[in-house]
Amino acid sequence: MASMRTKDAAGRLFVRLTPISRAIVTNYRGSEVPDWQALGLDPEWVYRIYRHPIELAHGAASFVGAPILSRHIAISVPPPPELIIGEVGGPAEMLFTTLLAPISIWDLAAVAAIESGERRCLSASYHYDYVAEPGVAPDGKAFDGRMTNIRAHHVAHVVYGRVWGACVAP
Repeated sequence: MASMRTKDAAGRLFVRLTPISRAIVTNYRGSEVPDWQALGLDPEWVYRIYRHPIELAHGAASFVGAPILSRHIAISVPPPPELIIGEVGGPAEMLFTTLLAPISIWDLAAVAAIESGERRCLSASYHYDYVAEPGVAPDGKAFDGRMTNIRAHHVAHVVYGRVWGACVAP
């Protein structure tokens, strides 16, 4: 299988297509949910929140141009320039339950961590509206609520992501 990765003369990494998120049930503390106080959520309780593939697909275009950060930050603040290590390219598109996009990583330490396998996961951060509507996802996992109106804030380069499989493609 041909690699999705290429590098330029400056050492920057370009990935033609890689998973950046998936439509699944994931766990969030109440304090991580936008407007959690107004929604009356317990800040310490862990809520199971479903990202439906249609909702994620509707938000796909918002990821194009989103910064890739060296770590997660709160969505209430703009990404500080010193944390920006790359960018999500376009187009971003859904393949079944996976959101795929091209990415570029400009920070050489981050490129080295990806190449060594030390740190190759990605974790998308979203603005979204929370709908407290319990249900069961197609994979059988119960959820407490759903994400709607998904919009990208950033994608973080992390050791372990919340979403299985959201890692820089080989």
